[in-house]
Amino acid sequence: MSLQAVILAAGQGKRLLPITRDIPKALLPLNGTTGITILEHQVELLKELGVVEILVVVGHGGERIKTLLGDRVSYIVNEEYHRTNSIYSFYLALDCLEEAVLIINGDVFFPGKVVEELLSSNHAGVLSVDTGAHLDDETMKVALEGSRVVDIRKDLPPGEAFEMHEAGLQPVTNPSALFLAERPVDVPGSVVVASIEGTRPILVELQALASPSVL
Repeated sequence: MSLQAVILAAGQGKRLLPITRDIPKALLPLNGTTGITILEHQVELLKELGVVEILVVVGHGGERIKTLLGDRVSYIVNEEYHRTNSIYSFYLALDCLEEAVLIINGDVFFPGKVVEELLSSNHAGVLSVDTGAHLDDETMKVALEGSRVVDIRKDLPPGEAFEMHEAGLQPVTNPSALFLAERPVDVPGSVVVASIEGTRPILVELQALASPSVL
């Protein structure tokens, strides 16, 4: 089974204006003004990993992308890039896709190990998540239940805890209370401390490896 990749590179990059007024985000150099671009890095990495067919959805600055990449990839044009999003760009590529496909945002830098881990997964659908990323209002966020993605959207409040109910994902207003409610009272040699994992506040219970003592 051959593997395809779709790179979504039609966006205007409004958050980076005026830098992206005349150039797509995907063509920003990685190392100053003379470095390889983000998009070139992605294409070269995918080729090295054996991805034969790469589709790039272009829009803003599309001709510059075509000039840079030439016939190394195939192109799909999102004529409505100025009023649509990456979901619509992916929709335009659906008719060209087969069973196995990598979906990549054209403005993301990542090492080859990320793709290798995705390809080695036994699951039908997998998503790479950066748990240490800085989150702002425009960052796409995910809610996890263990290693399972249960929600993905920009307006997820960063740093909050969520729990799955029949009605869907619901915020937990006091995760500390839930954690401590399941903990036996006055456990000898134990303490609960606050910590940070990536950008998430968590509670950790530490227990000493010792028996209760009368001393």
